This record gives sequence, C-alpha cells and structure tokens, in this order.
Amino acid sequence: MDGIQDTGLNERLAVIIPARNEDLLQRTIEDVLENATGDIEVIAVLDGYEADPPLKLHPNLKVIHNRRSIGQRQSINKAARETDAKYIMKLDAHCAVAKGFDEVLKRDCRYEWTMVPRMHNLDVATWKPKMHKRTDYMFISSPSCKKPFRAFYYGRFEGLVTEKIKSDKMIDETMCCMGPGWFMWRDRFWELEGCDEGHGGWGQQGVEVACKAWLSGGALMVNKHTWFAHWFRGGGVPDGFKSGFPYKIHFSDQEAARKYSRDLWMNNKWHLRKRDFSWLISKFRPPTWDLLPELPKRECELSVIIPSYKDPLLHKTIGSILDNFEGDFEVIPVLDGYSLEQPIVDDPRVKPIYLEKNVGMREAINIGVAAARGIWLMRSDEHCMFCSGFDKILLKDAQEDTITSATRYFLDPVKWQVMDIPPINYEKFHVKDAPEFKKFTAVAWEARTRERKEVPVDENMALQGSMWLMHHEWWHNVIGKLQSDGYGTHYQDTTEMLFKTWGKGGRLMLNKNAWYAHRHRSFNRSHQYSLSKAIPGWNYALLKHWNQYLEVKQAWGT
Repeated sequence: MDGIQDTGLNERLAVIIPARNEDLLQRTIEDVLENATGDIEVIAVLDGYEADPPLKLHPNLKVIHNRRSIGQRQSINKAARETDAKYIMKLDAHCAVAKGFDEVLKRDCRYEWTMVPRMHNLDVATWKPKMHKRTDYMFISSPSCKKPFRAFYYGRFEGLVTEKIKSDKMIDETMCCMGPGWFMWRDRFWELEGCDEGHGGWGQQGVEVACKAWLSGGALMVNKHTWFAHWFRGGGVPDGFKSGFPYKIHFSDQEAARKYSRDLWMNNKWHLRKRDFSWLISKFRPPTWDLLPELPKRECELSVIIPSYKDPLLHKTIGSILDNFEGDFEVIPVLDGYSLEQPIVDDPRVKPIYLEKNVGMREAINIGVAAARGIWLMRSDEHCMFCSGFDKILLKDAQEDTITSATRYFLDPVKWQVMDIPPINYEKFHVKDAPEFKKFTAVAWEARTRERKEVPVDENMALQGSMWLMHHEWWHNVIGKLQSDGYGTHYQDTTEMLFKTWGKGGRLMLNKNAWYAHRHRSFNRSHQYSLSKAIPGWNYALLKHWNQYLEVKQAWGT
C-alpha cells in the first residue's frame, strides 16, 4: 500500500515492553510515559517473574503476568493481541526515549514501513543518551563471517574496515536494525503474522524485523527526527548495575534461532515474501557478501499460477499446460476454499495449494505468487487451452519491464476445441456504461488489428486478463500485490496491474506468435459473483484511475 492508510482506529500508540528479571523496567516505563506527547499506553509483560518492588500503578500502564517464561517474541505477540491501538512499538526494558518520540513516529511512518528511531547508547547512571554513540544504519553479516547472519554496525568489522553510511536524509532506508526498539502499524504487524515464534523465544529479532519489512514489499526506515537510547550490558558497566543478561540464555537456543533465521530468509522459505533475499543483498550490497558464492537462484524458469474455484475444467487446463509447455516450469493451482472430487494429476511439476476458506481471486493469485519459484510468472484462468510451445514462444521475446499476452481464441469447453470465431489480438481500454453501473473493460480493437496484422510482437493498450506473463521481479518491485481493499476480491486486477506498470515506465505487449483459447462466455461459469458485490469495486477503480485513464487514451489517440 502506498502512503498512510486510515484504518479508522484511534491514534493510540501501544509501547510493548517484554521483560524478564529486569531491574530497569520501572525507570523505562516512567521515561516513556514522561516523554510521550500523544495518546499512549504502555504494556509491560513480566515474563515468568514478579517485579520487586511492584510496578507503580498508572492509568496508561497495563501489566501482563506470565506465570512461567514463554519468551520475548511470544510476549510481544501476547501484548499485541491485548491492545486496540493503531500503532505498536516494541521497546527493551532498559531504554530511554526522546520527548515527543511517539508523535514523530506516528507522523512519519507509512503503513508499509517498519521504522526505527535513531539509536544511542544509554548511560544508565545519568539516564541520558551518549550522543557520540549513535547508530543509524546496520547490515546483515554474511554466513562466511565469524558471527554469521546477524545485525552489525558499519565501521570496523571482523578485521575489515567498512565505510560508514553518511546521508543527510532524515528518514532513510537501512538494511537492518538491532531489535531493541521498532515501530509499525498494528494491522501491518499482524499482516506479517506478528513475531515468528519458530525462532524460539529470543534471538535474531533485528534480522526478522528487517527481512519482514523488506521482503514483504515494504521497507525498514530509520527516523533521525527522534531517538531512543538502549543500555548495552557489556563492559564499562557503572557501579550498582549488573553486566550480562538477567536470566540464562543457552547457547544452543541462540544457535537454533540463528540456524532457523538463515534457513528461513536465505532459502526464501517465508511464505509471505514478495521479494527474494538475493534482492535485499543486491539492493544494499552489504560488507562481506561479496566473499560468498552466488545466492540460491530461482528453481525453474516459469511458474504458472491458476486461481481456481469449483471449475471442473481445471484438470483439462493443467493437462493442456503439461502437454504443450516445453521449458522448465511449475504449475501452481490455488484451490480457493473448496475440495476436488477428482484429484489433481500426480506430477512433480504440479504443486497445488489448498486454501481452507475462500479468499477471492485476487488474494489467490497473491498466494500463488508468494509460493512461486519461477524467474517468470504466468497467470491462467482455470478453463484454458494452449498451443504447442506456448511458454517458449512467449519467453523468447518477453522483456523484464513488460506484461505480455497472446492471441486469444474462444474455447468450447464441452468439445474441448477452439471455436470457429475470429480471435482477439489488440484490445483497448473502454468504459462500459450500463444502466446499473459503469466499469473499465477491455474491448477488441479491430482497427489496430487490421492496420498492424503483419507485426508479430507489438505494444497493446488493454487485456482481458485470463492470461498474462511477467518477470517475477517486476511483480515484486512494481505490482507488489493485488489489492482487495477497494477493488473487491474478484475483478479489475488487470486494470490495477496495467496502471502500476505504466506508472513505472513499463509496457503491455501482445505476442501473436503464440495463442491460447479461453472458455467462451456462452458456457456457464462455475461461480456467480453478484453484481452487488462487483459494482463497488468497479466504482473504486474508476475513481482511482480516471485521470490516468484519460492520459492513456490521449497517448494512444483513442
């Protein structure tokens, strides 16, 4: 999502402080409450212990008592479930914050961002930040390092001198963060499924926060307009304060978290990812990663995603792909909340996804893309037939900044053969003005079809949407995901994709060297998406893209 999203909730920030045997918890709570200038609540989670002396009562303080220790991640998730605040911030139990930190973070943080304030070291004797000890940027170390796959500072690192990042940008991108303090929208936190408890209770949180922010299609941003100060328990601890952790952390647990983290992120196993880990390395080119061999590549050339809902022609569509595609491909049928009477063909190239509940076509496509291992992505309806070598023909001329379609014939699904009706090649954007509704649609462009019949691969203005092909990175970097909010769950997906593509300088291409056949509309559909459900999405698309539509019409002269 671009920019600020209004969820309609209050403007409250919940500062979540997981704590276990922490001497400085009370001081941290007081500092947060003293320096917040907006609507605030502090949620302290006492993880398997009782504060001694007890925490002071405050109307903006909620205390959660875990009878036994469950872990830091688990405690954060538990607290996040017990608040209706619009925003959350995780903070360690030995931190100070700047005056008005909450208002700055709420003002500046977009929905798709995770944000970290500038980090200073905390002088616990004076309870003030060490202004000369500040951190804005961090990176993830490579597996070849002595301390592999962890959040690290720029500067001196394992015998290397790495150049520190210098930037005047007050809100800037950072590859990673340490993990003691981060801020985000609460809905976004749960959209990314909270803290991943598969890591265990503690360890690798900064890496997790960073990878989820970046690989989800969002960003991790440092905000230098405000700060927090964190007490590092190492050397130079003043009298009266304890060094080291206040509870035992087993080395084996730390190593298990690191191993889980490396496998999850480097091997692209996070199911919500929209970008591969190699994208993150390419973007930041962090120190030590040039010492490694190439990161794992995509596993195949093409992933074919088929969103499906109760269509008996799914099996024939999959069969047509298996019979006619010639390259290295996988087929990902996404069964949207239903079960099949006839099982899907047992073929290692076919990798079905079974959804427990119906989420709609748009989200089914998103889920299929997240699971895809192909360099290229193709979407197909569940009632299509393909020509021989279809994949090879399209991929030969496809470009990384384009969406590609092919000649579309009409399919008789009963006879499973192409109908004797002229095919569709060029299409143009049109606003259908019916008595009950208006909507964007694609209509046959007969004049351009006649004029450019000798051009085998050519630019097009619109497409019907039953089949398209694009590069995986174009999806991640430009499309991001298909948005169900506003559009609804079913229609106008190609409208959204095309305007995003044109906005980034991309093009829609038609390759007449390949053809497919799509079920003719005279045959019954397997689902009935009511007009009352569709109209709000059609209206949303018209309002959102109307000015862009007029610009495109003018550019094409239609």
